[in-house]
Amino acid sequence: MSMDLRVNRHSRADVNHHNCRCWGRGWSLRKGWYAGWTFLLLFLTLSTGLLFGGGKAEGGSKLEGGDEAKNPVLAPTIERGREAKGKNHRDSPESIALPIGPIEKSKPGEMQLPLHKENPGADRGLGLPQALFPLEIRDSYNRRVRLITPPQRIVSCAPNMTEILFYLREGKKLVGRTDWCNWPEEAKKIPSVGGLQDPSVERIVQLKPDLVLASSHFQKETVELLESVGIPVYVGLASRDYEEVYRLILSVGLLLGIPERAEGKVKDMHDQMEGIRKKTIATPHKPRVYYMISFGDEGDYTAGSDTHIAQLIRWAGGHNVGDVIRGWRFSVEGLVKEDPDMILVRQGGNIPEQLKKLSPYRELRAVREGKVYEIDTDSIDRMGPRNVEGLRQLVKLIHPELSLP
Repeated sequence: MSMDLRVNRHSRADVNHHNCRCWGRGWSLRKGWYAGWTFLLLFLTLSTGLLFGGGKAEGGSKLEGGDEAKNPVLAPTIERGREAKGKNHRDSPESIALPIGPIEKSKPGEMQLPLHKENPGADRGLGLPQALFPLEIRDSYNRRVRLITPPQRIVSCAPNMTEILFYLREGKKLVGRTDWCNWPEEAKKIPSVGGLQDPSVERIVQLKPDLVLASSHFQKETVELLESVGIPVYVGLASRDYEEVYRLILSVGLLLGIPERAEGKVKDMHDQMEGIRKKTIATPHKPRVYYMISFGDEGDYTAGSDTHIAQLIRWAGGHNVGDVIRGWRFSVEGLVKEDPDMILVRQGGNIPEQLKKLSPYRELRAVREGKVYEIDTDSIDRMGPRNVEGLRQLVKLIHPELSLP
């Protein structure tokens, strides 16, 4: 896979994410009193001087750069956990943005990383990487995000963004996170700004951030309110393959002024995953695996062929049952027809026992034979550095006979 992350002659970065032009329903505007009162509250908060601290932003980011940005169309999302209704949805904090359009097959062995020789002082312990700033970078929605100085106070409104920050050894800059940002353990000590889809704008402003990192859960009006008071928001999506994951990590590294460190971390992650993949690629038997996102009254959702979870299952040496669809929506009739060898479910909720009592799930061979396995879905669902751990977990279940590097 090839990644192109360029710093132009004006020391501004332009990151283009392929096939990330779709906006999710989570960005639909909520009109009325909420927006009016929230904006008034922000104005009053700003006037008392709460907003000043850390790095500075040059204005905010606007919807620029093409028809897709001017007329955004959001992809549907599957909200899971406390913020989704229904007992049979996962407690996992991540929502999954449905990718639209075709994707290219990934080529893990052909990754090329950019070099940043233009900025020899960056990320070498020589002080703040001012050579990279002022910086302009496009996020996954092709919005221009501008920073004047390196951010020092960051609010993360997505669990995978929080994990990326710590992976890049920049967790010390995190001053706010969502209720769902539960890894690593240190993240739990940081003040929460609320839920994924409805974080408190007032709390975010009071934390005086100079950068907010978000994902598809963020409401569009929340972004606009934050930017109206000078807080830049970077929306990063990675929902389909590992080229997108690597690009996301590189983008966050560039925003923080540590591009070379991010490149090293991405290369390490890529090499680990490629080493595992090489172990499983030659296995003749490919067990049929069904990744259960939800079931029953809430509908049957799994990982379709164009999702990163399907890619992980294939890399783990399994045959993803969900490959017969694109996106996430399956059917119980389709599940009965496919009759998988094993079913993977989230930990907690005693789902294996629930399936034994619920028709037609109890008729599935995997349920009858006790091959419904509880796993740590966070390390698989959240696209980021912990996916290496998630891949190892899958291999141990699908091919327990293999010894991994």
